[in-house]
Amino acid sequence: MIKKNTQESLQSILPRFSIQESSLSFLTTKKTNIQKVILFLCAIVYQNEENNKLYAYNTLFQLINTNFQETNNPLLFAHFHYLLLQKNIPLFETIKELSTEQEKEFLLTILNNLIKNPFFNTKKNNQLFTEIYHYIEKENKKSLFFIPLFTQIKNSLELQTKNIATQLQNSLPKRTIQNEEQLKNPLYILQDKLFTLFSQLEEDKNIQKNQKIFEEIEDFKSTLAIQDYHIVIVGEGKRGKSSLLNALLGEEISQVEESIPQTAVPLEFYFQEKPNYFVEFLDEFDQKKQQELLEQNFYSNIHEKSYQKKVKIQKHEIADYAFVTGKFVLQTAKIYVGLNHALLKQGFHLSDTPGLNSLNPFHDYLTYKESLKADCIIFVMDARKPDSASELEFLEKISKQSRAVTIIGIVTGIDRLNKTENINLALERAKILLEKATENNSFIKIRSIIPLNPKELMEHFCYKKTLSKTTQENWQIFLKEITQAITDHQNKTQYLEKIENNAQYLIKKITQEIEKKELTAQSIFPYNMAFILKKHENNLIEATQKYTEQAQRIIQSVEKDIEAWRQQQQNDLALFEELFINEIQVKMQEFADKLGTDVAKANKWQEFDQNIAKKIAEKNVTQFIKNQEEQLQVWEHKINIFEKQLYEISNDCLKTIAKNFHSLGDTSIKNTTINHILIQGNIKVKQISLFLAGAGSGIALSASFFNIVTVGSIALAFLGDPISISGLILTGLGALTLHYKGNLQKHKQNILEKKYKKTKHWANTIKNALNEILQQKQTELIEQYKEVIIKGFIPSFELLVQECIHIHWYTEFMLELEKSNETKEKNTKAKLHNALIMLETYKNL
Repeated sequence: MIKKNTQESLQSILPRFSIQESSLSFLTTKKTNIQKVILFLCAIVYQNEENNKLYAYNTLFQLINTNFQETNNPLLFAHFHYLLLQKNIPLFETIKELSTEQEKEFLLTILNNLIKNPFFNTKKNNQLFTEIYHYIEKENKKSLFFIPLFTQIKNSLELQTKNIATQLQNSLPKRTIQNEEQLKNPLYILQDKLFTLFSQLEEDKNIQKNQKIFEEIEDFKSTLAIQDYHIVIVGEGKRGKSSLLNALLGEEISQVEESIPQTAVPLEFYFQEKPNYFVEFLDEFDQKKQQELLEQNFYSNIHEKSYQKKVKIQKHEIADYAFVTGKFVLQTAKIYVGLNHALLKQGFHLSDTPGLNSLNPFHDYLTYKESLKADCIIFVMDARKPDSASELEFLEKISKQSRAVTIIGIVTGIDRLNKTENINLALERAKILLEKATENNSFIKIRSIIPLNPKELMEHFCYKKTLSKTTQENWQIFLKEITQAITDHQNKTQYLEKIENNAQYLIKKITQEIEKKELTAQSIFPYNMAFILKKHENNLIEATQKYTEQAQRIIQSVEKDIEAWRQQQQNDLALFEELFINEIQVKMQEFADKLGTDVAKANKWQEFDQNIAKKIAEKNVTQFIKNQEEQLQVWEHKINIFEKQLYEISNDCLKTIAKNFHSLGDTSIKNTTINHILIQGNIKVKQISLFLAGAGSGIALSASFFNIVTVGSIALAFLGDPISISGLILTGLGALTLHYKGNLQKHKQNILEKKYKKTKHWANTIKNALNEILQQKQTELIEQYKEVIIKGFIPSFELLVQECIHIHWYTEFMLELEKSNETKEKNTKAKLHNALIMLETYKNL
């Protein structure tokens, strides 16, 4: 039936849209090998990412936008957002679908981009890449180009695992002190709680993304260690720090050179019954810092045990790790030296540090890290310039952020000054430096500023050389100040106040950073983002449903027109057949009457059969065709109206897609980035608009459509004598009378009946031939309507459907992200608030 065919041809080619059904099926069934694998990989990497998800989203989004050619297809990004929300993704099964080297190379490109990005170089992601490597190695041995990359990742992971396992086997060297009066740090419970709190904060995703805050937390945790009283000697290079330390210990352990600073890493000395020596290697965090400061992390000599945290060494090996010429010094974080020394037995640790403001900025970093742990800082200055800007900067920072509550100033190089007033001036300048560095910090005390000659002291205590009276007196003052600093520390109040103050400062700073991040996020994604996205999605859904209904109504109207035309054609054909038979029958009766007694003679009917009847048929067929061709002319006007109607709907679809994001609501967005994210169809919109620019101006049907040519089956219907009756060869009235017993009228009627049957058959043959041509015209017309729908409406409508699906999944993703971030931020703020309450409680106690 034509009606059924018409419905299948027009109505069914419209895309059917439903957020609940079409979007999911559309995304999961329309897939290509490489796109699906890459999108799956991106989704899995995103789920494995342990840091900020918004950053991960932007990185992956840019990765897709850069590497895929069809970035103007909203379905690609809708698929991406859809996958980000999925939990179980069969990545390994999809890798099997990779069939070409080009697809495999493309996957390798994506993997390389991700593995090179430090942000994605996390434990979980590396584990994922390793699993992919093992799978490819097992299932796809031809992909040999994967092996170098994943072998590198695999070896790296194995080494990390080995590092962790080995680190657990090593611990800080222990010691037993017999002195029951050994100093204890105050309020261990508070320190332990603060350490636990800030360790938890470091695991928070909102804090991990902020490197500066993360490092400040690490620094603050260093000040919370439960340790023995710790004295750290600090100062610029060639100020006599190592000589001073050697004098205190009575043994030249730290190397001393006249011209070049020797100490490259901190050396910490503590009491031990039997001497022992440990080297601590740089951890991953410090290695990254070293690479950042030195812009390289290449070691010419790699220690075989550098993956361990601490390694026991011999005394003679200290030079290899601690001093600038040591072959393993670039890998070393610190040296621990346990000595059976009367001074250390009093219950404190003593550290020497690399010189500040050296050519190697990593030395400053190591000195700073060591100074954070100091309870007392011995700051060594040169008498000729005791107040350099670099010294002031360091002192300001360390006095604020370290746990130190005491500073003892040492001025060296006094012997190089030739006048008393110059010596007094140097001491005054040193005093001003220390006071300026600590003026905003009431928790740290400057005990005194003492002139000393470290070289003379070292030669005296290490090599028994004579000590001048002035140096001896100043040395006794120095020892007294150290003793008093240790004694004062037992009071604990000043120390506790500083810890509490630093904790409060850091907590407030973290809170401000979180609030700042929220404001920044709102500038990118406004506070009403979810509402606007949902509104945009609803607008698209409503528009899609509206334009679907409009198109359906127009197409249904066309179907009714075509069906009415088909019915009219059937009626016309029936009327044609009826009139044709009647006219032939009338003429046949007249011709029979005219023949009279010759009615039975076949040769007498030739004129009628070959000329009269065919002329009647040709006349009727010609008139019928003319009438039908006139009706065909009407369809050109109708199809032009149809095209203009769909053209208007198509333009409305494109206008809906290209609607500016700002028109959806009041936002604080100043740039067009969000429009690019939301309206991925803009390029396609322009392409379709260019196409539609020439549409709506009238379609010209082909000339053959209006011409019903009387060939083919119609021509066959005119071949021969369609209504002739053979075998009627009777001559004379006698014979006729004998045959019909004299009834001429009956014989005549019999002949006309046979001729009538022939005429009916002939008329039906012509009608069927005409019907066949008309059905062809119907098919041509339907195809023309399909052409208009497919070219003039489907592209813009499908783009609207795709955009609707894209925004739907983008909205779902953003809502989940917003909910996740909001929960995390609330948890972080709750921790910070509880920490402040805890600090206030301890203050009141």
